[in-house]
Amino acid sequence: FIEEPVLQYLTNRLQLPINSVFSINVGVSFGFAFAKGSPLRDDFNQFLAELGPTQIAEIIAKAAQ
Repeated sequence: FIEEPVLQYLTNRLQLPINSVFSINVGVSFGFAFAKGSPLRDDFNQFLAELGPTQIAEIIAKAAQ
């Protein structure tokens, strides 16, 4: 068993000769977790705001390749 993003990384980036024979298509979301009260959360949110929705969408699209 392997998650789709990991499989895509292994096949596309590392050029490993593996493929999927079965896929479960469900809505999956990924997120980032920070310890409660962590100042990193505010820094990360500021970073995302500075990137803006267009650049974030480009990063997600590139990662999905």
